[in-house]
Amino acid sequence: MAAILDIANLEERWTICKVEDDRKADLIVDLFNHVEMLTRKLAEAEQSLEEKNIYIKSVKQSGAEMKLQINQLQSEKDKYSFSSVVIDGDCMLFTDELVTQGFEGGKKASGMLRQTILEQLPELDPDMPHHSQVMIRVYANLKGLAKVYHDTQILKNVEILNDFVRGFNRGSSLCDFVDAGNGKECADEKVKENFELGLNDVHCRRVLLGGSGDNGGTPIREGAGRSSGQLPSPVPFQRIQGAEAPKRQTTGIVSTHPSDDTVRGLCSRCFESFRFINLGNHSD
Repeated sequence: MAAILDIANLEERWTICKVEDDRKADLIVDLFNHVEMLTRKLAEAEQSLEEKNIYIKSVKQSGAEMKLQINQLQSEKDKYSFSSVVIDGDCMLFTDELVTQGFEGGKKASGMLRQTILEQLPELDPDMPHHSQVMIRVYANLKGLAKVYHDTQILKNVEILNDFVRGFNRGSSLCDFVDAGNGKECADEKVKENFELGLNDVHCRRVLLGGSGDNGGTPIREGAGRSSGQLPSPVPFQRIQGAEAPKRQTTGIVSTHPSDDTVRGLCSRCFESFRFINLGNHSD
């Protein structure tokens, strides 16, 4: 009987051990499953990290390439940069001393004007490339202008004015004194279109305007949006004769109306070869 009891006890103990072994086996299976899951997540994380690293590297490379392209485009743009000076020659008049010298006076005028602008531009645009060009365009009704010079006895021979214009055009390859033709608005229209052309040209760093003494320049001034400088408008057209002529003061090669001194401002210094007193209405 005792032997039977021992066998039953052993079987019971075996059953207990078997249950424990099954628990161990289940635990090991669970551990393997957990390790497998962690391994899979680790692989996914590593792949995601690698993809992000590749993306970051690509972005950095693209950013560097884009920056290089931008620098190249900017360099290409700066290569052809220029500043445009547009002048209404019907009201912005050169000094009598220069005009009466004819051809030589014209050469001096273009040289002095260009040099003054070149000296002033770095203050207006410190980042301007050193090789940037300056293009000067003066538009005027030469026939009407010659008549006024003759009527006011500044020029006895109107051919001297033509010589002055030729000298101005010879002074620099980028300085042009252009006959805008007869008519009140001829010069105004050319000034307006060339001014706006400069504003819309990506290569144009600065647009300087020698404007009109009447209302013709108002639309230009209202539309000026970027990188532009403007001279204050001179006095309205008027005859200047005898005792009625306002007293002029001379600064270098410029004769200015005394009342203009307080309003000339920075940009006006670019036009020191101009006289701010008008001879009269010569549109006809």
